[in-house]
Amino acid sequence: MAPEVLLSHRKQKVTYNTKCDIWSLGITAIEMAEGNAPYSKVPKDQVKAMIVNNDPPTLNADVWSKEFQTFIACCLNKNQFSRPTAEELLRSKFIRKQPKASLAQKEIVAHIKRMKRLKELQKDRMLGESKKEQPPNKLSNVQEEPKNQELVHLHKHSAVQENVNAMEDLNVQENQELQLNPEQKEHPIVQELQKLEENSHLKKKEEIHENTSKAAVEPRAAKATSYTGPHLGVFKASDIPRAAKSI
Repeated sequence: MAPEVLLSHRKQKVTYNTKCDIWSLGITAIEMAEGNAPYSKVPKDQVKAMIVNNDPPTLNADVWSKEFQTFIACCLNKNQFSRPTAEELLRSKFIRKQPKASLAQKEIVAHIKRMKRLKELQKDRMLGESKKEQPPNKLSNVQEEPKNQELVHLHKHSAVQENVNAMEDLNVQENQELQLNPEQKEHPIVQELQKLEENSHLKKKEEIHENTSKAAVEPRAAKATSYTGPHLGVFKASDIPRAAKSI
């Protein structure tokens, strides 16, 4: 707030005009340059008195150019009638030395992107360090499992497919080995394999014959025992004629 604005609250005779905006421009320029506004660390009840009574704020002469210091000094002139107008400031040496708006905008956008990327890298690094320090959490493992479930399923599917392909290759290889020429059939190992195959066929035929015989015998046994009464091996004298007729 410009000194004349503060004084107008105390004295009715003091007035102010648009030149108070030039003062605000100078304060804003200092804040943008140094990161803090003048009197930012001073209690609020003391700031108004310092603005009215103290000398205007200035820049660090060892850091900023003379053109910028002159620009700030013109804006922060406590005598509002001695401050330049906005049109006069546009013709100042500090403003005329600045690059075009398009170039300045490109530099600002590039700077914002660099700062955003830097924050992302710092965040990723902090998260990585915190994960290393923390012990493994069962809940986090359960939450991360669904993310990798599809990948695991793909790995399993590929492994099963490889096994199927291997079995098919093995079957083809076995079929090729069974198609032997007469000289290969005379080999002792081949003869032994053929014997084992014949024995397996015979064993299967015996099992089929045995199952067929059991199926034919079971109905007769059930019919013969149906007349023995409620207890196996025990029957009444009256049941003998019926049993004889059935035979």
